[in-house]
Amino acid sequence: MTPGIRVDLAGCTALVTGASRGLGARFAVTLASAGALVALCGRDERGLRAVEQEIEAHGGRAHTFAHDLLDFHRIGALFDRIEAELGPPNVLVNNAATSVTGRAVEASGVDFDRVFDTNVKAAFFFACETARRLIARRASGRVINIASINGEQPRVGLALYCMSKASLIMMTKALAREWARHGINVNAILPGAILTDMNRTIFESEDGRREVAAMRRRRLMEARDLDGALLLLAARESSAITGATLVVDDAQLP
Repeated sequence: MTPGIRVDLAGCTALVTGASRGLGARFAVTLASAGALVALCGRDERGLRAVEQEIEAHGGRAHTFAHDLLDFHRIGALFDRIEAELGPPNVLVNNAATSVTGRAVEASGVDFDRVFDTNVKAAFFFACETARRLIARRASGRVINIASINGEQPRVGLALYCMSKASLIMMTKALAREWARHGINVNAILPGAILTDMNRTIFESEDGRREVAAMRRRRLMEARDLDGALLLLAARESSAITGATLVVDDAQLP
């Protein structure tokens, strides 16, 4: 759990996508530690159950909702299930993401669709479903999109990923303006390089180790380094923060 943080999310229901491992699992644990009831969403039901057990072992509350984020026609049914079992989500963390590594000229249409469907389209429709239900109830809420510094600083070999994260950043700003009058805040966290299953091959290669050695602090970030930014944007006290893109990169950007 997260010691030393005093943000109180009691009474909040938070939905975290891609919550079975990595950053998503950490986000779920962090929100639960602040008192939120957490809906864990993703395809890996076994992984989600493990996160649920970890949260409950520390006195938090969470529930697993296995769902393929690319099954766009069933998003409404997923939210119906969450509302029936936990109550309507008023915090959404759009965390699920994927990437394709390689030269842009070698990317296929399948690669393009997989990256943009996961990183942009799913995030957009999850945000819209959250907002639609909040607006109908005249309730305020928070949408937190997990973008990347690579949405602002391109990286060779990750063109599709960088393009998708740039789209997510603009989506954040556009939705924040559209939903401001409804009390729905939309913000994005732009993490620097964190060792995850998705980029492990890159950073454990010889080139990757050289890249880390050239960083100002000569290290990769850890998932816990995003705790403060996540809780700041989820907190009730942050009602005036919307349309923000919060860079948390350990001084990695040039």
